[in-house]
Amino acid sequence: MDSADYLLKLEQNIMIGSARFVADFAESFQDYRVGDVTFDLMIRGGTRLRQGILMSRAYSYFVGPNHFVSCFVHLGAAEGARFHALTRAVTKFDKDEEMTWAWLVIVNRGPFSRGTVRLAELWEKKEIGIALVDCEAEEISGHSNNYLGRTLAKHVKTFK
Repeated sequence: MDSADYLLKLEQNIMIGSARFVADFAESFQDYRVGDVTFDLMIRGGTRLRQGILMSRAYSYFVGPNHFVSCFVHLGAAEGARFHALTRAVTKFDKDEEMTWAWLVIVNRGPFSRGTVRLAELWEKKEIGIALVDCEAEEISGHSNNYLGRTLAKHVKTFK
């Protein structure tokens, strides 16, 4: 699958597909810059959901908190220093914009190095979930072992 096609499918799945039950992702930006890093796609929203049956919408509006959330997508390899630059940029954005949590999707045409997969799997910050996607093999190469990483891995499988 081509990276550009995957990017469009991912954006659609996050905004109106399966991830819409996680958060109401309302805004999407391409070539979004955070400091020295440019992300190919950035989507943000909140956890106050606008869909569902009447009772779930009422609960979400009156009782549930409205956490601000984001999803960043980078096309290309992210070896060592590049991986750390991406995660620092997401962390900086979250802090500056008072986001509660974020997803980081790194999409590559080809396999990731074992070092990059290991960096993602050993990621310990619970505020950022990371997924590594290989478009050529159409598979998830790895994800962070926190709740957000495991959840993200379910929503980035948009190969069909």
